[in-house]
This record gives sequence, C-alpha cells and structure tokens, in this order.
Amino acid sequence: MLYRIFIIILYIFLVNAHLFIKYPPSRNSKYSIYYVKNNKVNYNIMEPLYATESRFVFPCKGFPVGPSTVIINSNIIFLTFEGFVHVYGVCQLGISLNNKDFVVLKTITDCFKNGNMILKLTLPVNFPSKKIIIFWTYINAVGNREYYMDCADVYINNKNIVNPMKEIIGRELLIVNILHYDIIDEFPLKFPDKLLTKLKSRKIKVLKL
Repeated sequence: MLYRIFIIILYIFLVNAHLFIKYPPSRNSKYSIYYVKNNKVNYNIMEPLYATESRFVFPCKGFPVGPSTVIINSNIIFLTFEGFVHVYGVCQLGISLNNKDFVVLKTITDCFKNGNMILKLTLPVNFPSKKIIIFWTYINAVGNREYYMDCADVYINNKNIVNPMKEIIGRELLIVNILHYDIIDEFPLKFPDKLLTKLKSRKIKVLKL
C-alpha cells in the first residue's frame, strides 16, 4: 500500500503541465458546441506539441482554422484554462489572421505561478470588428522540456469605434523545446539568461488588419 502511495506521489511531482484553453473554446475542444456537434472533439488536447513525433504539430496542434466559437463584444479577452501546471512557466498571448503569422501582444514570465488559471489579453480600443485567431503558448519551467500551444477562432465585435486601426504591432513568437528549435533547460528557481535574451531579441512584427 505504501509503495502504491509513493508511486502516485512520485508521478504527481514528475508529471508535466497538461492544460488547454477552456474559454474561448480552442479548436477541437469539448467546450465548443460546433466541435461537439460535428464529432470533432479531441480529448488529448491537454498535451504539449509533438507529444509524439507526428501528433500535435506546430502551429495550433495542427488543427485547421475553424468557425468562430464565440463572439466577443469587447477589446478585453479573459482566457480561462483547464488542467494543471507545476511551479510556473512563460506564456505568450497574441493573434493571427492566417494561421501562419503570429503576433505576440503579451508575454508573462511567471505564468500560472500563483495558481491563477485566468489570463487577460487586451486588444487596442480601436481594434476593428473581424474574425481572428487568439493563440496561447507556454514554456514549462520544470519537467520534460515541452512547448504548449492552443488556438481559438473568435469574432471580435467592436462596431462602435470611429476610426478602426489598420495594423497591429507586436513581437515575433518565441518557439523552443520542439523539433528543429533550441531546447531551454529547466528553470525552477532562476529565470535563465538564455531565455530572457531570446525574449528580448524577438523582432517587431506588424500585422495588417
């Protein structure tokens, strides 16, 4: 009995983060009416990219662009997550229009550190009404070196603005810990200089709207 308890505790400490965007519902999510009705729910989407060599590829776990899962009547988006993390990590939030060009609008270097599973993404107040892709990535601080990414197709309803913006400026997405990219060592206590340098070196990226 004690041995079994030990194995369970050991598993809890060794297991890596497993989580995904609950709201707005990400692609192939059980929380999306569209994906449920069309029998397209994937129950493994908590896993990181390349959990196996060919499963959940970059970007967006390999899922194609789908219909808008929600209409958001605000420039402020609260992303809620389901799953669990150990310690903390680095999150990046942003948008894409074509599933190829990803513009980072927010980087959080102590993501989920206090158990908060809600992240806030603020778009400019004059962001136009349109369908966009909201994305989230996560680099775990401890455990197997992994890279998580989820994408949600949404419609931003912001029709009351007078002068909608024509472009949005952000940073290039940081990609690590997957095939053909650098591997970042664990950082349970001190934020690594290598990762900080990579974040600071991301080029400015402009997305035409």
